[in-house]
Amino acid sequence: KNNDIVYTIANGEEIRFQWHGFKAEENLRKHGVSFLQAISIWSDVLAVEYSDLAIIDEPRYIRRGFDMDHQLLLVVYTERLGGNVIRIISARLATLKEEKIMKKEYDFSKMKK
Repeated sequence: KNNDIVYTIANGEEIRFQWHGFKAEENLRKHGVSFLQAISIWSDVLAVEYSDLAIIDEPRYIRRGFDMDHQLLLVVYTERLGGNVIRIISARLATLKEEKIMKKEYDFSKMKK
């Protein structure tokens, strides 16, 4: 079963997210991160996005940012319906190496507590 949710990010913009229910359960079991938790990083105005070049059958992206509990997450997603829907593929906590990279790129003085 697919889940479909509209999430209002910090600036008031509404974004539509989708994911497969089984995939969400599997992700939570494997990585300890729910997809509801994952979508909260779209409120992180300092989040970083880049293309996932490892996948060639569809454009995929990786977003790295802080969730509502100030945990650094990596979320893999693709866009559907011309970019009007974000389909979550996976989400996990960042590794220590990824955290070190982020600390070099991220202006923590702008992070809200």
